[in-house]
Amino acid sequence: MAIYDIPYADWESRWKPTKGTWTIFAGKHVKVSCPDCGAFGNLDHAVADDGTLNPSLVCPEECGFHVFGRLLNYKEKKGEEIC
Repeated sequence: MAIYDIPYADWESRWKPTKGTWTIFAGKHVKVSCPDCGAFGNLDHAVADDGTLNPSLVCPEECGFHVFGRLLNYKEKKGEEIC
């Protein structure tokens, strides 16, 4: 099973996400942007310390993007920003 690595990015605003990245808003809300269509939403998955998501990640707009994902740098960013 291949894991799709999702890089962290500081989005300019919550309305202008960088496609295919994840970020944290208000110190606690993890958001992910689809690399295919750019749609984004709050992440409601379990996240392991290494950033692995459970269950698999599906585009919120149902464009067809569906992977087993991992949030890169999750442990470091979680410690810095998530309360």
